[in-house]
Amino acid sequence: MKKQTEEKEAHRTPGPKFRNVLPEGFKIRRSPSPMADMLNAAAAERDAEPTSTHPNPPQPTRIAPARDFNKRANSLEREALPKGLFPGTSKKLYDALYLRTRGAHQPTRTIQATKRELMAWSGIKSKNTIAVNLQILTSIGLVVRQIEIGDHDGSVYEILLPEEAVQSDPTQPNPTQPRSWV
Repeated sequence: MKKQTEEKEAHRTPGPKFRNVLPEGFKIRRSPSPMADMLNAAAAERDAEPTSTHPNPPQPTRIAPARDFNKRANSLEREALPKGLFPGTSKKLYDALYLRTRGAHQPTRTIQATKRELMAWSGIKSKNTIAVNLQILTSIGLVVRQIEIGDHDGSVYEILLPEEAVQSDPTQPNPTQPRSWV
């Protein structure tokens, strides 16, 4: 076996060290980056648009967005959150109610909703958690709930701001209520 390989090696002629398999003028064209492509396309569109001859082009008529709109009272972030008025997931429930009432395009103070709707709006998956959070918000005074017995369309909820809420602080004595000695 050694003789066969020696014979083949003896007749072998070495080729050039580097063989160029690509043609002479061939260039690999790569995009510098997707962002550069988008910028170049935007520049091409901008250059293709005719320039306006009007000194004052017309302004868009809508100022507020048509969707994804949310008005929020500053007192929620400035006063209510630092005081710790929203324990647990009660903030999620309050935000869901606020978004559909006072924070809507056409603000309103009240809304009628079932517990299932409240669960869907707030992302809370337990009816017991909804009930506890409603109890917390009503005891704080941020939500006023009107229950109509026998009505299956849900309760009517009035949403109040922290400065409008009438709350009783259990740590401070209320002179209108008699003290209970236990």
